[in-house]
Amino acid sequence: MKEQLINSIKDHCVGLSKLGVASQDDIAEVMSRISNGQSGKRQLLTKKQVADLAKVHPRTVDRWAEQKILTKKVVGINSARFDSDEIEKFLFGKRS
Repeated sequence: MKEQLINSIKDHCVGLSKLGVASQDDIAEVMSRISNGQSGKRQLLTKKQVADLAKVHPRTVDRWAEQKILTKKVVGINSARFDSDEIEKFLFGKRS
């Protein structure tokens, strides 16, 4: 069952890559985390969650991503997530 799920995720990631929606690096990271059983360790936040934390408009979060201030992880055609650790460092200056 787990192997079927992993293969399904791999197929989905390849499809996203072919569409130009996800980079090879993003896919490699996701697959590595799944293979190592780490898929639940790092929390990913939506654009709205980041905007709420930063007390800014969601479009500002888009601008930060466009300016490479924040790293956007593409998870679908119209969907992206942001690493909670990176957001915490950016907003609060905390180091891990």
